[in-house]
Amino acid sequence: MGLKIIHTSDWHLGKKLHNIGLIEEQILFLNWLKDTIINENIDLLIIAGDIFDTPHPSAKAIKAYFEFLNDTTSNSDCLIYLISGNHDSGSFLEAPSPFLEIKNVKVIGSFSSQPSHHVFNISTKNNYSIGLMGFPYFRTRDILDIAKQYNKPLPKNDSQLPVYIIETIQEFIKKSCDHFKKENHLNIFIGHYLFGKYELNGTEQGLFLSGVDSIPFSIIDERLDYLALGHAHRSQVLKKDPFHAIYSGSPMKFRFGEKGVKKLARIIINPEKEINFDWINIPEFKPIIHIDVNHDNYVNKIQSTLNKYPKDIKAAISILFEVDKPTPGIADKVRDLLAGFSVDIVKIKTKVKSTNKELIPLSPMNIPSTEELFKLFYHQKFPESKEIPAEILTDFKRLNSNHDGDPTVPREGATQLL
Repeated sequence: MGLKIIHTSDWHLGKKLHNIGLIEEQILFLNWLKDTIINENIDLLIIAGDIFDTPHPSAKAIKAYFEFLNDTTSNSDCLIYLISGNHDSGSFLEAPSPFLEIKNVKVIGSFSSQPSHHVFNISTKNNYSIGLMGFPYFRTRDILDIAKQYNKPLPKNDSQLPVYIIETIQEFIKKSCDHFKKENHLNIFIGHYLFGKYELNGTEQGLFLSGVDSIPFSIIDERLDYLALGHAHRSQVLKKDPFHAIYSGSPMKFRFGEKGVKKLARIIINPEKEINFDWINIPEFKPIIHIDVNHDNYVNKIQSTLNKYPKDIKAAISILFEVDKPTPGIADKVRDLLAGFSVDIVKIKTKVKSTNKELIPLSPMNIPSTEELFKLFYHQKFPESKEIPAEILTDFKRLNSNHDGDPTVPREGATQLL
């Protein structure tokens, strides 16, 4: 019987899609993951950073996290190792470690120059020996602190800093690998950064390391067999030989237009130390749907799109409605149609169809007045409104008539437009 490992990352618990919270669907994912671990007898779960979406997560996100850890370890023999990502607070994740380690959960939240803080040799219930190296999200100062302890002199100019950083990381990885046991069946590196020729999908936060765009695979020690990577939200295999390097990706879609099925990475090691890798598809707990429509097709297109999804799943939807000219009341029509579906309406926008009419050059004879510009702005901001409310228009006219006064002093009782 082989050693079974699941590698996941970038949960971003507590994340919102615009103003729509995703925590309920994230809890559904955690319950599904727990059941998968139990049903498949998974020996080791690796979480490669960005457990939370913010260093100060909500109480509901924290509760979901601890309930998952407790329920999973109470109902299985699975060991859990996790690191912090750039969205996490490493110290926050590490704070309950004395209690988590009782439940076979190990957190590497902060960066240290001491290999004993990062490297662990463990044995699973079926007597497999594994070496684990946790490499949480780090900043330039963390690498410079390590270089100082290695007595490495600073580069003479900033242009040499990227090479200096890479060489220090390489030395750190090598020194850490020296703490692996020779009899290990597998040595795993868990990292939250950009490696090799990665691909992003646009929902990741940018990472900057003093000129280093990504960490090259050329510095990876030959004693490492599998790189369990986090940060990139797109599932991808970067390398298979002489070691595996894989981004598991985020378990949920976090923006409109994001395509593809979300996945977990599953690794099975046989007694001959051969690595067998495949993907586990994750159910879609929160469809993120964008629909482009016009007046002729909006009813059929919205209905046919939403009818593809189960009735008990609440989708998040964005509608872009193309019109020939500014048309009031469109948003209300779309909302009335969507009332028959289980959806969270994120946004409904209108777009005036482009024409081939030549623009009239501005001249003193055709420059719009300030009031005309205000009316154009208002109808662009609130396309569903037929008329500008008299109170708002009166306030604007009064403000405009007094434009020679101090514009920073608000008039008492003025109506707020935005």
